[in-house]
Amino acid sequence: MAADVEDHCFLELADYAFQDSSRYLSGGATVTELLATEPFESAVAQQRIGRTRPSAPVVINHSVGDEVVPYAVGKQLGSDWCDKGAHVSFNAGVTPTHVGGYVPHIEKSMLFFEQRFAGATPPSTCWAL
Repeated sequence: MAADVEDHCFLELADYAFQDSSRYLSGGATVTELLATEPFESAVAQQRIGRTRPSAPVVINHSVGDEVVPYAVGKQLGSDWCDKGAHVSFNAGVTPTHVGGYVPHIEKSMLFFEQRFAGATPPSTCWAL
């Protein structure tokens, strides 16, 4: 499979989406099963986003129509960071798909970064999470 997709653009990889991952791994285990074994389990646990508080304000843009990362995951991340005292600007969107969902958030992200580079702190939406 690696040789087959080596020169593909991400749009050409649709044939490989939504497949059972055991199909691509030796030994017949799925990625989920593999990640539940050491040394992967502890490495993934150490890197789990949301366990530590960001040291600067963050923006999270997430579409309710994201088919790759469920919306509830993004919202939970924002909530976890807010619970730790982080400054979070969470923007929900309705544009479908993981890739397409970013389009309506470009303007919001640019405004967030313009405010940060100007030394201002963008509004927090922790009260809504």
